[in-house]
Amino acid sequence: MLRSVTSNKRSQQGFTVVEILMALLIVGLILGTTVVQVSNLFKTNRQNTSVLSVNTLAANELENIKESWSQLSSWELGVYTPSNTQVAFSCANWTNFASAPTSFSSACVGASYLKRVKLVVTGTNNKTITVFLDIAKPT
Repeated sequence: MLRSVTSNKRSQQGFTVVEILMALLIVGLILGTTVVQVSNLFKTNRQNTSVLSVNTLAANELENIKESWSQLSSWELGVYTPSNTQVAFSCANWTNFASAPTSFSSACVGASYLKRVKLVVTGTNNKTITVFLDIAKPT
């Protein structure tokens, strides 16, 4: 009788197929959710990078406009050529301060005291933003 108990214990030392399959199922579920989360993280990172590059490009162009229009003569001409092909420039003289200008053109020649610049910037993945800048007449 002692022999039969001892031999039963030796035969139960491994895992059953069901136990192995359950362990693989649990590991698979954990890995599956982790892969989905990491994939979403990379997607969000790409979107944020695209938005950041478009915003940086727009900010650089606005600084270039402010610098080039700092002299009265260049401000009165109201012309600007963007340094990047992804930027579309237009402007308008702001003569009626009760309402913002709605009609923009490639140049805003005139003697108004304020000009509104409109930049449309297109970045990667066709991410587009429109930025307005109001520039007062330099003194």
